[in-house]
Amino acid sequence: MKQLSFLMVVILLSLFSCKKDNPPENNPTTPGTDEVTAVSENALATNMFDDVYKQVDISSADAKVQCGGKSSSKEINSCPTITLDSGEYDLDTWPKHITVDFGTTGCPGNDFRTRKGKVIYTTTGWFHDSATVVTVTTNNYYVDGYKIEGTKTITNNGRNSNNNYVWHVVITNGLITHPDGTHHTWATDRFTEWIASEYKFSTKGGANGITTTGAVYTITIDNANPLITQFGCRWIQQGILTLVVTSHPAITIDYGNGACDYNAVATINGTNYPFVMQ
Repeated sequence: MKQLSFLMVVILLSLFSCKKDNPPENNPTTPGTDEVTAVSENALATNMFDDVYKQVDISSADAKVQCGGKSSSKEINSCPTITLDSGEYDLDTWPKHITVDFGTTGCPGNDFRTRKGKVIYTTTGWFHDSATVVTVTTNNYYVDGYKIEGTKTITNNGRNSNNNYVWHVVITNGLITHPDGTHHTWATDRFTEWIASEYKFSTKGGANGITTTGAVYTITIDNANPLITQFGCRWIQQGILTLVVTSHPAITIDYGNGACDYNAVATINGTNYPFVMQ
């Protein structure tokens, strides 16, 4: 979804810049500022909540060390401090409650981002075990000055009829407060299937939110045409999604038939706009 969101920003900005002589508010086939803002802020929210789970993923390895009874907390480059609740230092006690504490003054990461506050999560089992549920919340958590609030739940649905693992990812009450004090809300509900034989991910679902300027939007992936991404290919290879901003024409993005190429098509009011993904 991070790559998807970034590409949509590029798409809409490109279409917008190609229509400079026609004000977007008066041209129903041109994305306006509401669409660009919606896609940009959806990209930001996706990135921030993906990063929240990245911290969970990184800390999981340290939690496994703690389960071996070696320590009650562990530091990486002096921060964050990772703490497993007392009484859970074994491989059999579930659920486990883990706190990743970046402190209150700012913790620089190897990815050049600065974080502070806490990421707190509960897991009912190991991530790759069927029926495991990981619930992630934050406490006064900031990344590069953006405050991230909300609950992210990842459920391992086990293997489907094609023997592929499927994860259900839900984010509720998402709130991103910008450094300037403005904020936007965000939620997502999606299913991600790992097609191991082809090294591909197949994603269904969508997202919705309210931008900092008050525009209400939804992004919906066509269930019959899920988004396909693959290791070794930088672009979304296949799938269809629709962006709808209230009181604006819908924008449909078609990513093609599965080839690893940069071609896709945006459709607004029945008019197709072929474009090249960056």
